[in-house]
Amino acid sequence: MEKILGRQGQTQGDMLKVIFTRTDLNVLVSGTPIEPELALTTWFTFKPLTRQTLVTGEMVLLDQEVPKVMVPLVRYGFQVDSLHDPLINESPSLKVLRVQAKGSRAWLAEVIREALYTSGTPQAPPDEKKPSTTPEDWSKIEAILGPGMVENRVLEYQIPLLEPIREDGMDFPAFMGMGSVLRLQKSGDHIASAGSFLLTKEQVKPVVEALTENHIAITGVQNATLAESPRLFQVTYWAQGKTEETAKGLKAVIEKIELPGREPTPSETPEDSTAKGF
Repeated sequence: MEKILGRQGQTQGDMLKVIFTRTDLNVLVSGTPIEPELALTTWFTFKPLTRQTLVTGEMVLLDQEVPKVMVPLVRYGFQVDSLHDPLINESPSLKVLRVQAKGSRAWLAEVIREALYTSGTPQAPPDEKKPSTTPEDWSKIEAILGPGMVENRVLEYQIPLLEPIREDGMDFPAFMGMGSVLRLQKSGDHIASAGSFLLTKEQVKPVVEALTENHIAITGVQNATLAESPRLFQVTYWAQGKTEETAKGLKAVIEKIELPGREPTPSETPEDSTAKGF
């Protein structure tokens, strides 16, 4: 699969995740340039089953790329789970297409490669990243939200669900995109943040209320997939404002989600257990 897709992936247990960042796009929100790692990441995660392989993934697409990509994916039997806005008032306009499918590994990789080619997603392996000579100081944000994970100029937090997620008798771990993700970037004395909360139906109302009370824009509310258990909903958001004020707003939202202590599952290393800082 890595050979067909042209790049090395990340592994966890028996799963493989391959990431394609839309570095070809120059996206602005209210005049702020968006770092590709903030909200422009396409990814696919493969999980072996008894006789075939399951793939789930999300594609970041320009509006005009959506029908060009969706038609062949549906024709090849991929299931569309959701289509939503990752940002708000962005230029150019974007969508996130979430899909899943089952089949042989080579066939799945070939279909995905064709979908990537149909869109403008860069497929060449990324250049080796050089360490920044002026690393960002995240201390003010981490004092509020706790330690996060830094990718280039973006700070990320992941919140896995505390109970197993299943669909059609299969486990869907956090590594397959089943968790909450918050990403932040700096812009002078302000920060911008984009991400999504994966919630049970009981959590949706208090989280939506907390988002609106803290002047954080909701960009979408949709089902996580088509038949997951427990039933889950994805609430996507966009926040932009003064650093400490915005971080405190996100903290207030996070506090609406129950996050008792969590032990890593056997398939996770300490680094893989990313419910940090809350």
